[in-house]
Amino acid sequence: MTEKVVRLTPRANAQPDNRRLFAWLRQVQQDPAISSSGFELAFVIMQHINNSSGLAWPTQETLARAVDVSDRTVRTLTEALASNGHITVRHGQGRNTPNQYRLIWKNEADIDDERRKQASAYEAEKEEADFRSNDENTETDFLITSDKPEAGFRI
Repeated sequence: MTEKVVRLTPRANAQPDNRRLFAWLRQVQQDPAISSSGFELAFVIMQHINNSSGLAWPTQETLARAVDVSDRTVRTLTEALASNGHITVRHGQGRNTPNQYRLIWKNEADIDDERRKQASAYEAEKEEADFRSNDENTETDFLITSDKPEAGFRI
């Protein structure tokens, strides 16, 4: 049995849509009913999503090659993803017409909360960086005095 490593780290400059896709992948990954092959299939389907329509329509042969499984296994894994509420599948009409896949987010509120947290963390980091850069560029003189004239000095 061979194992594949799929790196799922979003880039720091990822667009909000990409963050949303990674949230969907985490949702699939956390589902105990989905096998590792099912997760890999979900990842491949996600890669085919059209940003405008939100649909993917890769053929079963394309999915089978990408995941390195049979067409029948693709159908079984697709059914598992659909029955567990991660995707909807609209079956193609005809022999050479691919299925259409749409991702389903189970909890949009969690995604929105994560976006807000990331945005506020980014703003806090930016403010801190701005404060530090301003602080480093300004010099502050302190004058400490005493009753004795010779005791005054600058730091």
